Amino acid sequence: KKNRLSFTRGAYLEDIHRLPCPSYEGFPLELYLTPRLVLLYAPTRGCYWERCAFCYYGLADKATAPYRERKADLIVEDLKTLSEKYKTSYFYFADDLISPRLTLNLSQLLIQKGLNFKWSSDMRLEKTFTPERCQILKRGGCVSVALGLESGNQRVLDFMDKGIKVEEAERVVKNLSAAGIAPQVMAFLDFPTETRGEAEDTLDFIARNLADISLFVVGTYDLEAGSLTALQPERYHIREVYYLQGDEFKTHCCYQMDKPYKTEEDRIQLDARLDELSQYFKLRTYPWAGTVSVAHSLLYFDRYGKDIFKILSPSLRSKRTRLPKAGTTRRWDPTRVPRIAEGVRIKLLPFDLNEINEQLALSEGELRKALVEKNRSIERALYERILQTLPEVPPLPGWYLFRRGQPPLYLSEEIYSLLQRCDGTRTISQILSATGKKYRRRMLSYLKELYAREIIN
Repeated sequence: KKNRLSFTRGAYLEDIHRLPCPSYEGFPLELYLTPRLVLLYAPTRGCYWERCAFCYYGLADKATAPYRERKADLIVEDLKTLSEKYKTSYFYFADDLISPRLTLNLSQLLIQKGLNFKWSSDMRLEKTFTPERCQILKRGGCVSVALGLESGNQRVLDFMDKGIKVEEAERVVKNLSAAGIAPQVMAFLDFPTETRGEAEDTLDFIARNLADISLFVVGTYDLEAGSLTALQPERYHIREVYYLQGDEFKTHCCYQMDKPYKTEEDRIQLDARLDELSQYFKLRTYPWAGTVSVAHSLLYFDRYGKDIFKILSPSLRSKRTRLPKAGTTRRWDPTRVPRIAEGVRIKLLPFDLNEINEQLALSEGELRKALVEKNRSIERALYERILQTLPEVPPLPGWYLFRRGQPPLYLSEEIYSLLQRCDGTRTISQILSATGKKYRRRMLSYLKELYAREIIN
């Protein structure tokens, strides 16, 4: 009308029961990099809790969308159709969450019909997940679940209106784990007014439950424009909410608290503690296996069990595979010929990667302060001017070891020299004999560590 768009109808919610079975026609499914095809399927819409202060869907009239779920018998028929059509039994329920009632009904129906489907989903940490019900979920094909803990501190949970109790959340994690289902815990730090001690409670929750948690992720709170925290900032001790100049689509909501609740030293210590906890798992970035709530992790859990990403952890792996004293096994037979393992690459780099990483971390902090806090702008010209003021990293050549899926490993001159001798032409005895007596014990310990890390074989 007069070259203007007008909308005469408000938000429309489709009847989820009348929707057809999803179709993947036109998708080159055979080209996906996965050993088994995993199909995404959404049996629900929205959230049945609808009260978390941090949450915002983005396209809803309010912070979250109303919860709707498809009937269990319709879901089973959809899964059967998809399984027969695309020759797979693996499904990831790509919803925001699925209710305990529906998961139980669905699992019981799959058991009754003898259908061997494997699935994973996101769920709330509800106390209704008793040991008995978790066993039913497992028998019904549930392999893993992603659980929104958010915080391990009860005051913070109550303040964000999460609606769960810490002790109940802990029981649910243990119940799922005992049933053979892989619990993946999701949390974040820095919700408004959270102190260092309260953040420590979240990390303590993970530490206490390491035996039962299969994967975890701890992020940093980010203010969402339509969330309750943004709409009622004073309630959450937020002094100011603003957007950056140059952010024309308002993609990032910035804010200032009424006062600092953590010092820089607090944040450094929390990051160090988080790094320490991460060493117990083989964590990867999205979308690879080792990431919470992804199809690749589902496949790993199904094939290797719920503890696979702890088994693959370098820190635990080296302890489990610690070798006996030399001479007691074939591996330490002095006539054995060590060689560098397949997939291991050693390169000379002109810079110190550790120094570069440290400088990057510092630079990111400086950039954020300059762009977000001082200038409140993300315009490219300003960004480039600030980059010019950051210090350069001086050249410092060094040898580094590279393996797929692992960070680069700096090699000292001794380790590099030792690896050069592990070329498949010398025995262990010959390698040690060429080393001065004063250094043989140390070289032997290096060889043990190289074997334990599977750098040589």
